[in-house]
Amino acid sequence: MTPSTAGDRPADAPPLALGGRAILPGLAVGHAVFHWIVQSFVVVLPEIQQAFVLSGVGVGGVLAAREVATGLMKLPGGIVADQLRKYWGTQLVACLAAAAIGAVLIGISPAHQVVLAGVVLVAASHSLSHLPPSAAPPPSPCATSPRRPPSPTIIGAAARRWPFTAWEGASAT
Repeated sequence: MTPSTAGDRPADAPPLALGGRAILPGLAVGHAVFHWIVQSFVVVLPEIQQAFVLSGVGVGGVLAAREVATGLMKLPGGIVADQLRKYWGTQLVACLAAAAIGAVLIGISPAHQVVLAGVVLVAASHSLSHLPPSAAPPPSPCATSPRRPPSPTIIGAAARRWPFTAWEGASAT
């Protein structure tokens, strides 16, 4: 590795070496956009009902298609997410792109069937996007902490770790 003129960064490093600093903000922004797309469906549902002259039963059918698509993705999606563990980042990006395509389909749909296709695409991709994070193991510092035994659950680990991590680090110095 040769030194560079831009400080301590090696000259042969890639020009956009974002590393860990961009991962968490990128995931947070992507997750927020994803939920914004999913929750905005409630806002456009009355417009869909009016544009396609849907009765209450028709609106219920659209919502049922959304929930069925979500439910049908859980088991097979979980199996696929476990098998493709090293591609979770790509899977999350693909799910976000699919949700965006589904939202566009809902927005430009000339027929009720296209709306249903967009709703199903958004719901299925939303369901699939939450499978890799829920399958991820708990963070290693919590599981190997010498002060506490390993946590049996991810939620329990996060709840016990949060107030104490900064505290323990501060008292060690």
